[in-house]
Formats: sequence, structure tokens, C-alpha cells
Amino acid sequence: HEQEGINWMVSEDMEPHRRVRGGAPAAVADDSPSKSGKVSLMTSAFNRPTCAKNECIAIEWSRDDQPVSLLQLQTFLSVCLPRWRTSLRRGKGTFWVAEDRGSRWEWQLSGRLRYAMQRSAEGFAGAAGASAIVLIFADGFEERDVQKVEADLQHYLGSTPPLSIPTTGSPGSREAYIAMLDKFVVFDVLSSPMMGNVSGDESAVLRFRLTGRRHFKIPASAYLGEDPYVVDVDGMNRELASLVSMSQGAPFISMGEGLEAATGRTCLALLWPLSTHVLLETDAMEVIDRFEETMQIAAKEADALLKRYFAHVKSCFCGH
Repeated sequence: HEQEGINWMVSEDMEPHRRVRGGAPAAVADDSPSKSGKVSLMTSAFNRPTCAKNECIAIEWSRDDQPVSLLQLQTFLSVCLPRWRTSLRRGKGTFWVAEDRGSRWEWQLSGRLRYAMQRSAEGFAGAAGASAIVLIFADGFEERDVQKVEADLQHYLGSTPPLSIPTTGSPGSREAYIAMLDKFVVFDVLSSPMMGNVSGDESAVLRFRLTGRRHFKIPASAYLGEDPYVVDVDGMNRELASLVSMSQGAPFISMGEGLEAATGRTCLALLWPLSTHVLLETDAMEVIDRFEETMQIAAKEADALLKRYFAHVKSCFCGH
């Protein structure tokens, strides 16, 4: 399908419903998706020059009563969607994420499960936060499979069970993830930007980023944005997240904010969920496995990025 031209449209209902501050929600059409996360199904026509009949199946879902958790989103993208890889053609969505409530995440999927994500720190520009997604499947996608996708959307994104943090030493705990991360010496673990006022959402995520400090033997207290380094570490991590998520096979890594404890500076962070909940427990080990796979991809990309972003630096302690 990647060799064929395809045009598809996302309905206007995919845009978040704009609200007046302090007032009632703006009126929406009667056929708009409900607040409860109910999935709506529609069949749309697509233009393909080589095909006589070009009907595809589009499944839409939205929610604006509360944000999705990073765990829900990570599991949906990393574990659930790959199950539909043979029929899934395109995807597009907007997400309001609990661990990054002030921002708006724009997501896209192209062929062979390559993802793209953009994070807007400006959020929803005064509108209430909301999440919405549309998935495009190939012609011939059967009704029973449509129902399974609807159930997956509700199961992974529409549910709101309480989250819990894995205990120390258990699979999926912060210590277990940090131990895996330590195998790749180019990454540093970050603190929450909330510091002492950390909510449940904030404590449910591992924050880290590519710095190369240990590789280049740069002190933790040195700010890499100033002389003698002057390295755009935020830009380097933004590019890394993009490269990883664009890799074939549905690896996905998200971005948010973190805090460098030694410098006291807020910075762009890579995020991975630590929390679990009962509806996703059957996928818990698969999410952990996906982290190691994702970090192996990230480490390969990191080598070239470090060489490029640090190419101008002459003062370090790495011996090179």
C-alpha cells in the first residue's frame, strides 16, 4: 500500500471541543463521539487511481472527561496496534495525557507501523483537554475484527481503573527499569519537574534523556547548554524520539518534561510508564520487553546523534 497514492480525511469531530472559560461546553453535532469514550464506526470512500472500488473502514474514538494515562497510551501503541498490522493502513490522533496535562500530543501512523508524535507545550490553546483517534483499515476488514478493535479502544484508552506503582524489586518497578537503562551508558535518569509536589500521575513515569555525560565523562553539575559544550540536548532528544518512533515495528517513546537534579534545570525528557492496573496486567511483561527493545533501537540512533551534536566540542574527559 505504501507504493499507492491514498487520500484520507479526518472528520471535524476529531478536533477537541472548544469550551468557553467558566461556561458550558460548546454545542456539538448529535453524531459526535460521546464523553464516555464510546467508539463510533463509519465507512468512508477513498480515492485510489488503480482501484475501481476504494472503500476502507475508519474507526473513531474520543474522550474529553479525563486524560488517558501514559501506561494506557504506551500499551495501546506498543502492544495492541501491532496485532492489527496486516490490515491497519493509517492512523491519526490527539491525546491529552495525565502525566503531561498541560500539553497536547499529536500522533500519526503511516505504513508498517511507523509513528510520529509532536508535543505542543501550549496545550489546547484555552480549550478543554481531549483525546481522539481515527484508525484506517483496508477494504475487506471484517465486522468481527471491527468489533475487536472497538473493544481494544475501550479497553486500553476508555477505561479508568486506579493505577498502582510496582513495588521495589518487582518487574516494571523504577529500579528494574533503571537497571535496564544503565546498560546504555549514554542516558541519564531525571527527576519530576514537580519535585516535592509529585502527584500519582507524576510518580508513575520514568523520566530520562540522552546526554552522553558518562560516555564523555562530563560532570553531572555541568550545564551542557553553556561553554565549553553549547549542545542542544533538548533538540537531540527530540530528534531521538522521532527516529525511534519512525522505526518499523511500532517502537514508541514519548516526550515530556524532567528535571536535572544536579543543575536544577527543567528540560525535555523521554518518558516511559511505571504504573500498572488490573485491566492491563496481562500486557505488563510485554510492555517491559518493549522497553528493552525500544532502548536498543534508541542506543543505535544515539551513537550517531552524540557524534553530530558534540562534534564541535573540544573540552571533555573521554580521551578522544
